[in-house]
Amino acid sequence: MKEFKRKNQLLSLCGLNCGLCPMFLGKYCGGCGNGNSSCKIAKCSLEHGNIEYCFECKNYPCAHYQYVDEYDSFITHKHQKKDLKKAQRIGIKQYNLEQKEKIQILSYLLSNYNDGRRKNFFCIAVNLLEVSELQEVMKLLPLLFYLLIFEPKTEQIKISAVITALSFATFENICYLIQNGAGHFSFIFFRGIGTGAMHVICGAIVGGGLAYVWQRTWLKIAGTCGLLGAAITFHALYNLLIAYGGAVQYAAYVLPVVILAAGKLIARRLTS
Repeated sequence: MKEFKRKNQLLSLCGLNCGLCPMFLGKYCGGCGNGNSSCKIAKCSLEHGNIEYCFECKNYPCAHYQYVDEYDSFITHKHQKKDLKKAQRIGIKQYNLEQKEKIQILSYLLSNYNDGRRKNFFCIAVNLLEVSELQEVMKLLPLLFYLLIFEPKTEQIKISAVITALSFATFENICYLIQNGAGHFSFIFFRGIGTGAMHVICGAIVGGGLAYVWQRTWLKIAGTCGLLGAAITFHALYNLLIAYGGAVQYAAYVLPVVILAAGKLIARRLTS
């Protein structure tokens, strides 16, 4: 369908995350709006003024989406309506930023952990999980490797968790700067400080907890899962506030810094 063309290849017309799809990565599919494939929803878009996303149509959700969650054979299609709703709620710009972060994580996994048989698994996992879940898991994996191989002492575990969190935050901020440029440096600065503090707090939660639960064999698995859940929850709340935009977004950047400073002050008073 050569008449149908789109600029955004991260989110398709119907809610598929093309940049995370194994069909797209394997070059079996050119992506939404490349003009090479026939699609009834693309045809519908042309009939309704060439809309960019289905949620822009006054008839959405229409008959095309009535059974999409029940009968589509691709697992990644099960979040089509959910992802369209999220993109509509937080805005395409913010949604694309999250997709770019996911693509970075997927690229890392495929480059370092794919033995030729895990491509589909990684694509599906990154597609279906939230950014907060993926990032916290990525930070936990090297920490677990360190615990299993080197059997560090309690203080070493705490320090390692914070260092891992800081390293991840630095990498994320550098990638964000490369992708978006330094045109809005003040915003990037505030975002970098807030995001860094958030990652450090999550690292402190996980590190402090692991230092306790890994001294007790019966608590290792359940405790590690619980700590991961706590870090994901805090991270998700932070992302939720940022997605709200406006003054709330800047308040979200400041909040982790305040929490970190307050925690440091309380810790000093308790030890003095």
